Amino acid sequence: MSRLRSAMQKRKRVALDKTESSSAKPLGKRANATVKQEPDETAASTYHSFHDPADITLFRTRILYWYDQGKRELPWRTVALTEPDINIRTYAVWVSEIMLQQTQVATVIDYYNKWMKRWPTVQGLAAATLEEVNQMWAGLGYYSRGKRLQEGAQKVVAELGGEMPRTVEALLKQLPGVGRYTAAAVGSIALGQVTGAVDGNVIRVLCRVRAIGADSTSPAVTEALWSTANTLVSQERPGDFNQAMMELGARVCTPKGPQCHQCPIQTLCHSYRKVSVKREENSTKLLGKLNRVPASLPDVEDCVTSGTCNLCPTEPWDSQLGVLNFPRKPVKKAPRVERTLTCVASRPGAGGDVEYLLTQRPSKGLLAGMWEFPSLLLEGENSEMKQRGALCAGVERLLGVRLDNGLLQYVGEVVHIFSHIHQTYVVYSLCLNVSGEGGKAQSTTRWLTRPSLQEAAVSTGVKKVFFILRKKNSQLTFLHVYHHGTMIFNWWAGVKYLAGGQSFFIGLLNTFVHIVMYSYYGLAALGPHTQKYLWWKRYLTSLQLLQFVLLTTHTGYNLFTECDFPDSMNAVVFAYCVSLIALFSNFYYQSYLNRKSKKT
Repeated sequence: MSRLRSAMQKRKRVALDKTESSSAKPLGKRANATVKQEPDETAASTYHSFHDPADITLFRTRILYWYDQGKRELPWRTVALTEPDINIRTYAVWVSEIMLQQTQVATVIDYYNKWMKRWPTVQGLAAATLEEVNQMWAGLGYYSRGKRLQEGAQKVVAELGGEMPRTVEALLKQLPGVGRYTAAAVGSIALGQVTGAVDGNVIRVLCRVRAIGADSTSPAVTEALWSTANTLVSQERPGDFNQAMMELGARVCTPKGPQCHQCPIQTLCHSYRKVSVKREENSTKLLGKLNRVPASLPDVEDCVTSGTCNLCPTEPWDSQLGVLNFPRKPVKKAPRVERTLTCVASRPGAGGDVEYLLTQRPSKGLLAGMWEFPSLLLEGENSEMKQRGALCAGVERLLGVRLDNGLLQYVGEVVHIFSHIHQTYVVYSLCLNVSGEGGKAQSTTRWLTRPSLQEAAVSTGVKKVFFILRKKNSQLTFLHVYHHGTMIFNWWAGVKYLAGGQSFFIGLLNTFVHIVMYSYYGLAALGPHTQKYLWWKRYLTSLQLLQFVLLTTHTGYNLFTECDFPDSMNAVVFAYCVSLIALFSNFYYQSYLNRKSKKT
């Protein structure tokens, strides 16, 4: 920092010399030559990195203290701290790091626990099949990660004698799918190797702390960030330090809405300093307008070679963004748009359950080895009707029977977003009426029941397709149409002609039930990490039945007592509630009791 201050003072003296020389008489070529100064590259690197030992020590101390006080308890961290077997410890951290790539911590926890319970050692994973790995990975996304984990485990067992690599260099060289960051993270956390680790969270933290505004994906910035991370990493606790940096980026120095007031290293952050100085400048201007004496402005440090520095931003500082000026990333390429025809073929199964036809994707490429419904990518100029015929022909080849295009029934469209593809599935259903129809199954085809399909190695997109098919087939029942169709008339008549009195109880009870129901739907929409706690779905129907029983009792009682509420309307409400009790009871039986008896 002292070197930086001296460089800045030197820069100020040069500027002063320029001003004086411009107002004075020319002093000749020699005088002009003394004004010209070359950029100080050392000062530039100092501004964007850490060179003062006191700052480095302060950085380490503060972030490790913050981490110790409030770190999240995560299963892989527990293993890293408590597992004495270095082989198991390295394997466990390796699995967690692969799972955490492009995936949130909350989503990974359940998958990690299930994975480690099934394959607690690298030998266990090496003995698994790719089908089993894909099945365990289903829903986590980026499915090639699971395949590389298995390939790495098989290599460790076959070529390394079952011993995980013991250094960062060996991890990077010997394990497929392990890059620079993963090797550094596993090496520091599991093996105690003194090395920094730079992931997306750490990039954001370091870019803001050192005001690195150039493209964060450029080679110059990447090397600068790794150099800074290696400079800062704690010699005694490298694993904890790297996890603290990632934790800080995930919880405090977030992409949007960073909590700078909670940051343990804010006094070392150039971005935060810029924001503070700008705030004080605005306050000074306001005081000047109020004819008050402003305090002297603090001197804000900056890169002295900002015109030529390959780490400085190319765009001016945006006061509205504040610390969000950093990091800077190139504009993402728009995802490729694709439309895919998908056929959900079904037939009666031997046990009475419906079976669905699935095919296996190629062993390489997107969703390698996963199972899906027969599909056909819509291409160019061919009409959807023609390609629908091609889809039908493809299903014919799989089943070994002749089919009529008219058997394909349009279901709807499902949108699924991959990292680089905006995929729309155009879904058709095909119902085969004969059990076992479709010929002999090939090695790349399967007929699966609904429970088996939900446990198979299928992608989230396939689950979405199956969901819309089930909703299309199951919700358009007489109960669905009758209940929702009549509710429009019921509420209109109730509000217009029968407001107040007995109608108040009906409306109050119905509102309470719908609050509970839509609370469930809202929580379920948050995703799998919330859905696992929603054990009370079946009780929603029970709650509705209880509602109708109470309303039937209430209106029935009023038929035999003195009440200003019209008896004719009491009779209508009574009959309506009785009909709903009958329909909902049948729905409950078919959805829960009858299904349970079939399983047993």
